[in-house]
Amino acid sequence: MSLPLEATGPVLWIGPAASGKTQACIDRVRAQARAAPLTPTWALLPDGHQVNAFRRRLLASGGALGVRVGTFDGLYTELLALADKPLPIAPEPVLHRLIQSVLDRLAEEGALRHYAPIRRRPGLALALNDLFAELKRSRVAPDALTGAMAESEPRLQELAAAYERYQAALIHAGWADSEGRGWLAIEALTHDPTLASGWHVVVDGFDSFTATQRETLRLLQARTGSLAVTLMGEGDLSRSAYRRFHTTLETLRAEGLALTVQSLPGSRVRPVILRGLADAIFDGRRQSRAARS
Repeated sequence: MSLPLEATGPVLWIGPAASGKTQACIDRVRAQARAAPLTPTWALLPDGHQVNAFRRRLLASGGALGVRVGTFDGLYTELLALADKPLPIAPEPVLHRLIQSVLDRLAEEGALRHYAPIRRRPGLALALNDLFAELKRSRVAPDALTGAMAESEPRLQELAAAYERYQAALIHAGWADSEGRGWLAIEALTHDPTLASGWHVVVDGFDSFTATQRETLRLLQARTGSLAVTLMGEGDLSRSAYRRFHTTLETLRAEGLALTVQSLPGSRVRPVILRGLADAIFDGRRQSRAARS
């Protein structure tokens, strides 16, 4: 499979399962590493399992010096180090104790009524940790949530107050949580237009992106030497099985990522058994509905 290296803007490679998307990324990063060995080349994967699988396939293809394979968290860490803004990530026990102290302080001030009877139960702190992480993945600022909940029922106002106090306590202690590191990386990219300049980035294995990840990609697109993202799909992604990927693409575009869609050459040469299975599942359903109508 041969794909161009020219920096013609961000590109989205689409193809069904087993059509060569990951191999295209491997071929791309190897070619980029050979062409510009001193320029950082990144391969971003969703999790550690896929990171390890990508590394094994990269090694089996001949390897490449200088290619960094990791997750968005690893990218955020690198960006903050280059911006001279490294920040330690608080371990889970520290976050748990911090949330507990926030709840206790709010209760002492009389600002925690709905949750006061259960504030010492471990499950509440754990649930709030998950909630705060989800809010940060969606890039919901604490002050924005407090304002939005101003006229809501007390339990929601208390959650907003706890979120705002939690973030303030993190900053005061000089810590960050894992999702907050992405916020700081975005801030660093926003204030330093030279950060990550000329980098080559491929993003493989995702079916959706968090708001933080989408904003990171949007900021990277104007400064990277090349940016390629893969998604599963065929044609215009009209099949019901590709609805999730179509939504992801539309969201990326709506938020300012100017992706040029390209179908991978290997999409037409999938193993026969996979191609037949997909056709039987999706096209067969269409034919059945048409026959019944």
